Amino acid sequence: MSRRAWFSRVLAPLKPVAKTTAHTPNSQLEVAVIAARSCLPYQGTACTMCSDQCPVPGAIAFEEGFPVIVPEICTGCRICHDVCPAPVNAILMIPRRTPPAPAP
Repeated sequence: MSRRAWFSRVLAPLKPVAKTTAHTPNSQLEVAVIAARSCLPYQGTACTMCSDQCPVPGAIAFEEGFPVIVPEICTGCRICHDVCPAPVNAILMIPRRTPPAPAP
């Protein structure tokens, strides 16, 4: 068992679980960014977990084998952040600089 898995299992009962979805209004206040120094593909290990689990098509694109967040499409749902398998989470959630465009 990895150290990350062990801590997740031990500390999980201590943390309140907040469920968010791609369509939660508060989630649109944040956008995901990738910390390249922690992201597995940037370190030479194949990983597509963030894009595989993302519920929004096109929010995470791959350019030359590296994941890139498309901020105009990202809804801030945090799913990529929650599923990132890197030892230090490579997906950071930051406040949006501009409010998201209204949905059609």
